[in-house]
Amino acid sequence: MLTLFAIGSCFYVYMRPSFNLNDNPLIHHNVESKRIQTTWPEFLTDCGGEQVIENFVHTKMQFNDKYENNIVSWSGFLSEVKEKQGISFFGMNNLHYLQILVKMEPSESAIFADLVLSVSS
Repeated sequence: MLTLFAIGSCFYVYMRPSFNLNDNPLIHHNVESKRIQTTWPEFLTDCGGEQVIENFVHTKMQFNDKYENNIVSWSGFLSEVKEKQGISFFGMNNLHYLQILVKMEPSESAIFADLVLSVSS
């Protein structure tokens, strides 16, 4: 039984369609940045929480095509700043990062931040 399972598994791995990482909508793409003229409400229409719930993969592809690595100018309100420090597990490096939480108008949530800007050490 184990031999049949192993043969079937090898056959599946060999015969499955190739998975091109460049076409994967869930990875980060390194492309040149450019300034785009889009508003926060347009972003919510394209990639807001409701769109993520309806179809995560389509929303991620929309984000990759239109917003990823691009520069936008939006205005928001500082909600909170979080700072964390610690020691890494695999070395003696100190971990330090800063998170800036921003509320936008219109907001998607009454209690949570709309944007989180993260700065690593």
